[in-house]
Amino acid sequence: SLIFSERVLGLLSTNPGTAPFLKKLSWNFLILPRSCIVLNAGFSLGTGFEQYDDLFFRPHGIHIGPDDYIYCTDDGDHTVKKISPEGKLIFEIGVPGNPSKFMSNLPFHRCTHTALCPDNNIFVSDGYGNACVHKYSPNGKLIKTFGEPGSGPGQFNLVHNIVADDDGWVYVADRENHRVQVFNTEGKYETQWNNLHRPCGLFMSRGKCPVCIVGELGPGLLVNRKYQNLGPRLSILDNNGNLIT
Repeated sequence: SLIFSERVLGLLSTNPGTAPFLKKLSWNFLILPRSCIVLNAGFSLGTGFEQYDDLFFRPHGIHIGPDDYIYCTDDGDHTVKKISPEGKLIFEIGVPGNPSKFMSNLPFHRCTHTALCPDNNIFVSDGYGNACVHKYSPNGKLIKTFGEPGSGPGQFNLVHNIVADDDGWVYVADRENHRVQVFNTEGKYETQWNNLHRPCGLFMSRGKCPVCIVGELGPGLLVNRKYQNLGPRLSILDNNGNLIT
C-alpha cells in the first residue's frame, strides 16, 4: 500500500493503448504539493524520469495531449509546462512566481489545468485568481482569452478543470456554479451540463462520441456537509451531458 503525508492533487496513468510513445512502459504520475513523482506500473519510483521537486512549486493539473507530450499546470508558480515523454522541459508559459493581477483575465493567476484540441492548440483554465480560459498556439503563443466572473452563460465561478474531444469541443468544469460549460474552439458558448455538484475533475477518452467522467466534490459548508447525494462521487455522462451512471 501507499501512504502519503501530503494531499494528492492529481493522478495520471498511462498504458500502451492510450499512450503509444510509452508502448514499452506504463507510468503513473502522482502530483503532490511541491512535487510531481513518476511511478512505474508497480507503483515504485520510475526510472528514466527524475522527481520534479526543482521544477514545480505546487503542481495542480497534468494530462497527456494528442501530441503525446505531458502538460503540467502549476497554480503555485502560475505556469504551464510542456514536458517530453523523456522528462525534458520543452517550454514554459507564464513567469514563475509572478501572477497576473487578481481577476484581470491576464495569464496566469493560479491556473488549474490544460486541454489540447486535435489541432494541438492549448486551452488553459485559469480559475483560482481569474475566471477565464486562455487559448494558446501549439508553440505557446497566446491567441485569445474568454470568460469572466459570474453565473451566466460563458461566465465562471472557479474554473477548475478542462478537457477537449476529438471534434474540438471544449468542456470546462465551472466548479462553484455546479455545471460543465461547453464551448467551440473559438470560445463561443454552446451549452451547459447541469445537475452536478461542484464538478472538480473531468476525463474524456479519445475517439468519436466519448463519455465524460466527472469528479464531483462534496459539500463545502458545515451546514450541509452531511447531506446525502451531493458527493464526493464520480458521474459518467455521454457527450451530450446525459447521465449514464
